[in-house]
Amino acid sequence: MKPHLPTLVAFLAFAMIATALADGGETAPATAAVIVEQVIEVDGIQAAVRRFHEIKSDPQSTHVVDEGELNSLGYRFLYQGRA
Repeated sequence: MKPHLPTLVAFLAFAMIATALADGGETAPATAAVIVEQVIEVDGIQAAVRRFHEIKSDPQSTHVVDEGELNSLGYRFLYQGRA
């Protein structure tokens, strides 16, 4: 059974907001998946791959690299016929 994509996206957004509020209401830094998605939309996949490697290799980066979020991003593109 294919998950209902809008429900999955809403759940992920809710989880991100809940996490930010639990940390004292301050906005948490964007996760690696959010950054990668933004770069894909603007500059394409090659630029997104470079940006991901920059995030991963930077010990000072505040971007959380979450495997589940990255998998969700990949499935979202797959369900949209963009992968």
